[in-house]
Formats: sequence, structure tokens, C-alpha cells
Amino acid sequence: MDDLSVHHYGLATNNLQRSMDVFHSLGYSAGDIFVDLVQKVRLVFVSRPGGPVIEIICDLDDTGPTKNIISKSGSGFYHICYEIDNIEGSIEKFKKLGFMLKAKPVAAAAFQGRKIAWMYNRSIGLVELLEKNKASLI
Repeated sequence: MDDLSVHHYGLATNNLQRSMDVFHSLGYSAGDIFVDLVQKVRLVFVSRPGGPVIEIICDLDDTGPTKNIISKSGSGFYHICYEIDNIEGSIEKFKKLGFMLKAKPVAAAAFQGRKIAWMYNRSIGLVELLEKNKASLI
């Protein structure tokens, strides 16, 4: 897949501020905190020069998407996000590679309404697909 590039890694936590503080002590800077009512999470992106972007995700309530992973193993890496050119086409390509669509494309608050979709593969886990900003493709 030529259009596949890592955008960020997602970390699930039950305490957003405490996780932000630990990353801050490691030299990361935090962006704005987003509340995504569709995804049922609060999240923030942290980054540092030369390091990957990490999305820290915390459920809004007991119905959030990271509840199970947090209850089983505590805070930990949750997903990898790939930025792709065409979300529908990429979903079909991922399906052919053995991935299952977990959640159909929706507009994401943290990405200025760009579409995301969730795919799952037993061998590597959860993958988020993020459609590139159409303006940057022109």
C-alpha cells in the first residue's frame, strides 16, 4: 500500500492528566484536549522532536471504547493510526489483507472532521485509518 504512513500511536489510559504528566517529564509537549462525543473519549496528542506522535485516550464514561483494555491490563498502547489517501479504498484493501471493519467511517473531532475508520486484525490488533486532508492532496 503506497499511500500508507504512520500518523500516530494511541495509548489508552484511565487518567488523562497523569499520563500527560509522565509524557511531559519525558520531554513531550501536549496539544489541546479534545472531547469526541461520537467516539466517547477525551484525548490529547503529545509529541517531542524526533519522536512519534502519541494520542492519549481516556473514556468519557463506562461505555467508552477502551474500557476492556484498561480493565484487563491498565494503561497501554491501544492502536496504530495510518494516514491514507482514500478511506473507502483503503478499507477494501485492508479487508483483503484479513482485517475486519470494526467501525464505519465517521468525522473525527480531533482531525477537523476528517474521516476515520477502525479495522482489526488478530495478529496486530486495532488499526485506525485517517483520511488525509483533501486540501493537502491538491
